[in-house]
Amino acid sequence: MASLYYQAKEYSTALAYCQNYVTVKPNDARAHKLLGQISEAMQNVPKAIEGYRKALELNDMQKDLILKGRYPVIIVEFSLLNFQ
Repeated sequence: MASLYYQAKEYSTALAYCQNYVTVKPNDARAHKLLGQISEAMQNVPKAIEGYRKALELNDMQKDLILKGRYPVIIVEFSLLNFQ
């Protein structure tokens, strides 16, 4: 449901659905990636990076995690799993 609202550019609604889903399924990497995408669309860069990093932490095969647009491009590499 969240991804449909995201595609329709209803970002606030998409965010609410995605956040609710993540509370039930906290280990779903796709949901965290979607949280990153929604946050990026809402121009909330810190939350976007947080979502992308969590997605990568849960599934390190997602090498396509890129923050783009008006902001500097940030490519999240496998090596960032040790970011703390």
